[in-house]
Amino acid sequence: MPDDGERRETLTRVEAHFEQYSGPILPSKEMQGHKDVLPGSADRILSMAEREQLFQMVYAMVGLVLGFVAALA
Repeated sequence: MPDDGERRETLTRVEAHFEQYSGPILPSKEMQGHKDVLPGSADRILSMAEREQLFQMVYAMVGLVLGFVAALA
């Protein structure tokens, strides 16, 4: 502290930013960031999302067929 009786204050400013998204595909800013770090990674992410969508569709169809067979039995 200063000897002349002056009082000094320190102000600190804290900011936070929060973004949320849902789904298998990243927002474009995030996708660009991945491409910058590892070229080709955006294509890999899209391929992964496409495979997951196909899996979900096949899984749903198998469930429908099994349900139909169970209903017939």
